[in-house]
Amino acid sequence: MELKQYAALFWRWAWLIILATILAAGAAYISSSAQTPVYQASIKVLIDQAPDARMSEISDIILSERQARTYVQLFTTRPVLEETLRRVGDGISPGAFASLVNVQIVQSTQLIEVTVEHSNPKVAADLANMLVEVFAEQNEETQTSRYAASKDNLNEQLIKLEEQIQQTEIDLEDLGTPTT
Repeated sequence: MELKQYAALFWRWAWLIILATILAAGAAYISSSAQTPVYQASIKVLIDQAPDARMSEISDIILSERQARTYVQLFTTRPVLEETLRRVGDGISPGAFASLVNVQIVQSTQLIEVTVEHSNPKVAADLANMLVEVFAEQNEETQTSRYAASKDNLNEQLIKLEEQIQQTEIDLEDLGTPTT
């Protein structure tokens, strides 16, 4: 076949190619305009850990990675989701909200990225911000209660030591001063 024959064949079927293109573009436009837009709000959270002089740098890195993975799981627990929804009051169920939340570790950093999807951009931003706030509060409560038990135990030991010191001082007074 010569080039003329290819050109003639193309022009003969050009109407069909144009029609198919117009139909595909129209279908895509109708489909996209019928869909509800979905907005994403993202927030990054720094997971900072106090350095421990007793641990090596590698141990610190491993511990930070484990802590970040734990936090990723805790962000989508029911108590955190329920409290976030209670404060924002959007009427979403915790199960549905969990499907709108994506939490992941930012590779090679101490950051966690929290992304919330919603059809309303303001609600998406409010939910993302509140989710991080609620998580931080609940995490602080957990840490505080964990250390409160240790503090109480140390206070009890301190009281016992003070009692022992007082008893020892009394025993020393009873012995009196030595005579030479």
